[in-house]
Amino acid sequence: MDGMPMAGGIEHSVWIVCQWRVVSSTVYGLYANGGWYRAQCMDCMSMEGRIEHSVWMVCQWRVVSSTVYGLYANGGSYRAQCMDGMPMAGGIEHSVWMVCQWRVVSSTVYGLYANGGSYRAQCMDGMPMAGGIEHSVWIVCQWRVVSSTVYGLYANGGWYRAQCMDCMPMEGGIEHSEWMVCQWRVISSTVYELYANGGWYRAQCMDCMPMAGRIEHSVWIVCQWRVVSSTVYGWYANGGSYRAQCMDCMPVEGRIEHSVWIVCQWRVVSSTVYGLYANGGSYRAQCMDCMPLEGRIEHSVWIVCQWRVVSSTVYGWYANGGSYRAQCMDCMPVEGRIEHSVWIVCQWRVVSSTVYGLYANGGSYRAQCMDCMPMEGRIEHSVWIVCQWRVVSSTVYGLYANGGSYRAQCMDCMPVEGRIEHSVWIVCQ
Repeated sequence: MDGMPMAGGIEHSVWIVCQWRVVSSTVYGLYANGGWYRAQCMDCMSMEGRIEHSVWMVCQWRVVSSTVYGLYANGGSYRAQCMDGMPMAGGIEHSVWMVCQWRVVSSTVYGLYANGGSYRAQCMDGMPMAGGIEHSVWIVCQWRVVSSTVYGLYANGGWYRAQCMDCMPMEGGIEHSEWMVCQWRVISSTVYELYANGGWYRAQCMDCMPMAGRIEHSVWIVCQWRVVSSTVYGWYANGGSYRAQCMDCMPVEGRIEHSVWIVCQWRVVSSTVYGLYANGGSYRAQCMDCMPLEGRIEHSVWIVCQWRVVSSTVYGWYANGGSYRAQCMDCMPVEGRIEHSVWIVCQWRVVSSTVYGLYANGGSYRAQCMDCMPMEGRIEHSVWIVCQWRVVSSTVYGLYANGGSYRAQCMDCMPVEGRIEHSVWIVCQ
């Protein structure tokens, strides 16, 4: 990991995997800074006098007993209980995670072995709580059905009556207990009832989302839609039927927050023009015209522009009611261009084995490695190409860029003074 930023090193050079050698069954040697280095488990993490950013390796664990683990670190054997390898007073920073051992005390209670002893843990008690163990693992609460619409949750040492989503954090509820799905019942084809807070609740479409007097965190339901005509939809919400055109269900003044998306109906006016039905009428929409623009419809759906080939290196697209000549990536937002139009891939031509030509802005352009990235006088947003590398020796690479051959050691092509911005990554040896 000597390639990471260090005094006299190269900023932004890539990660390499250290060479490790086994000194003994519990000790590793690390090659870094030009020499061998004796490294115990996780010793290669940032520590005083150690090597910053060296790679992770998995500690060697040994079983002391069925519920206790030993960890070899800092040059000796270390007795580690559940999750004791996480940062704790007298523990080892950055040592690896291990899963606690749980034992079943009864059908609704779990015991956790940690801190050198057995610990009685109710549902989710392993999460940080007063007198609990930080970073211990999650366990799934036990639920029991009290009735078809009520659940009981075992937590905090007793049974707890939990209605729909009552197990989410609420006053007097249990933090971090798991999600459960509310029970819904159908009153009619357009009305739902939700059981919550100990009683049935009449819920129209998405009525269960947080609203004044409603229940936080209750589950989503999908609205019922009805077809008024081939281009108009109605939905049932707030106790009545509502006429909804394309995307009319998005939050708009006087509309219903969080109601579901529907896809607009499009009609083909011609091979290059689309019509959109919205706001109660037909609307002529060219390529990407449905994106938010002055006087347009917020949140209407995306459509893909129609492209036409002018020549092997030039494209045209239809937008704003007419044909437009577009070179490589010309469709990106540029003064006088159309925001949000789609990406096209530039056409490249090979000048030689190490040089590429790019067609853009109406002409041919000689492009070396990654020359197509934004640079002074270059073309913003043109596509990436991969540099050509040549092997100088088993540990040295040459990079062709800026019109000539360049001797590049590992990741020498990353941004460094006098180097080439944005050239590609190579993996160090």
